[in-house]
Amino acid sequence: MRTSTQSAETGFNYQHLLWILIVFFCALCIYSYFQEQDKASKEKEIALAKCQENDTESSCQEKIEAHHDKCFNFNYKPASRGSPAQFNRAQYYQCLMMGPEEWLQDRKKQYLQQLKNDQKIQEIIDQTLE
Repeated sequence: MRTSTQSAETGFNYQHLLWILIVFFCALCIYSYFQEQDKASKEKEIALAKCQENDTESSCQEKIEAHHDKCFNFNYKPASRGSPAQFNRAQYYQCLMMGPEEWLQDRKKQYLQQLKNDQKIQEIIDQTLE
């Protein structure tokens, strides 16, 4: 007797295919997670080495341990369908040294200043076109 999940011609059980896809998807998620963690630890080591050029190891270690998670997440964009993974190392390091809250405030100020500059440029262009 044939079940509803088997094809009449091949006897193929579609439940097996579903389980294979579920296992594959879970393995892909786990792989992505560990790949991101590896990237985070490598960037942490690079930041520690750069920080130690100007400061003591213990001071650098404290700053990096305190801010690494937030700063990494702010500056890492995982790969998506249309683009590769992106990481802004310079902004990550600046975030580590300033602290995430102060860094975000600084970025907001920079963004607002750029917005004002863009508006001024647009006004000049509009005036010259009239």
